[in-house]
Amino acid sequence: MSRLRLGSVSFLLCVLTLVGIGSSAAVTSKTCGVSTVPVVFVPGYAASSPKPDTITQYAFNRGASPTTLNLSPSYSPLMRSLGNANYKEGLSFFGAVYDWRMPLAPTDGVNDGILESVTAPSITAGNFSCAINYLGYWLDQAMQANPGLTCVDVVTHSTGGPLIRAYIQSPAYGGEYLDSHGIRRHLPTIRYLILGACIHFGTVHSWRPWNADFQDVEGGLIPTTEIEGRFAAAGLRLCQCWRQNSGARLHDHTLQNRGERFEW
Repeated sequence: MSRLRLGSVSFLLCVLTLVGIGSSAAVTSKTCGVSTVPVVFVPGYAASSPKPDTITQYAFNRGASPTTLNLSPSYSPLMRSLGNANYKEGLSFFGAVYDWRMPLAPTDGVNDGILESVTAPSITAGNFSCAINYLGYWLDQAMQANPGLTCVDVVTHSTGGPLIRAYIQSPAYGGEYLDSHGIRRHLPTIRYLILGACIHFGTVHSWRPWNADFQDVEGGLIPTTEIEGRFAAAGLRLCQCWRQNSGARLHDHTLQNRGERFEW
């Protein structure tokens, strides 16, 4: 069995463990104010794709509406497992899709582990200038669909990990806001958190192709999702064509360990 397959199985087992815990009404009603605690799934890099009728708009505009995005088909086994455990999309399950081309979250210029500029009102205002604002939208959807809700269970994959950390490590976590109907609410806290393949220290395999260096595509290390594969393949063809016609050499963004620091 491949390493990727083993990782996927382990990740799914963790989620099924959460499902088993979350199915206990005695536990969930006591801790989160509802009989079934919603699961919010935050996908990874390039794992949110435009719906068929919005592809053109998506291609020429960033900050797509979350209602125009779909989860990558690579998460279908996870979706089926949650469905078999009686999780209902839009009620007890929320696929927190986001435009992965947007910055993760606004920074405050201070490296203290807290994003002071990330607040509950700012990430629920309907402005999708950062990925964390999409998360705010989905958390608000969970709140509105579950009266009395105080916390959720969260499962993340890859880039979804730093995204949920940006929420936890900010004043937005459990913060007060006004929803679109003018009702005062508090964003949910997190009961159980599963971080699948979280890139706590970043990942060069996504950074390199974003800088027109497609050595990982050629080496078979990526793509990891369907949409990433399409972008990577198209980019690789363009770069190869340009290199052949111009005679130019593309930059190599391999990280080199130079003592206590990395260089490229």
